[in-house]
Amino acid sequence: MAVGSSHFSPETIRILARMGVRIVGLQAIPDEKGSFENSRTGYRIVDNGVGKVVLFEDLLRMAGTLEERGPLTYQELRDGLRGHKRSE
Repeated sequence: MAVGSSHFSPETIRILARMGVRIVGLQAIPDEKGSFENSRTGYRIVDNGVGKVVLFEDLLRMAGTLEERGPLTYQELRDGLRGHKRSE
């Protein structure tokens, strides 16, 4: 199973691939105090040959599957959103 396929819908993965973006790994991102206790998941990607670490909602925005309305709610992050647009 490819990295990220359990976190994103197949459509989102396909859109990213067409854009030249591949998810190659995961990385814990510490909170603002440097603690990993409440860390977030960072996705290590290769974006047209350039390595980056981005958040879940950043990848959805790149794929155009998330409206530009700010950060996701805890519920949306917990439920995984699976590549769908946010509900009102």
